[in-house]
Amino acid sequence: MKEGKFDKFLSPLEDVVVNVLFSKKELTSREIFRLLKKKGSRVALTSIAVTLDRLHSKGLVTRRMETCRGGFRYVYTVRGNKNDVYRLILGRTVDRLMKRFGPIAASYFNEKFGKGV
Repeated sequence: MKEGKFDKFLSPLEDVVVNVLFSKKELTSREIFRLLKKKGSRVALTSIAVTLDRLHSKGLVTRRMETCRGGFRYVYTVRGNKNDVYRLILGRTVDRLMKRFGPIAASYFNEKFGKGV
């Protein structure tokens, strides 16, 4: 199931889903499920839906609602290009570090990445 690229920052399934979305631009959870099933993955449709919701909550994917037989469904798209996704992940990581360590983290970042770098 491993796709790579974002696997150090996302769960294995999040990584796979993001990379599938990069290759196809916009998909529903069912379309992602079918693509992964063709590749031999045994991941459940509900797991993909929950993962997409989590990625949406993290701000890494956008979604739009469209009507379909029986109600509505979400169509997902990755937010920006791969560099944009890396920047979003990095920003969230730095924000968590700042929240947890406050002035110590700020001091470290200033020393490590100050004006001379």
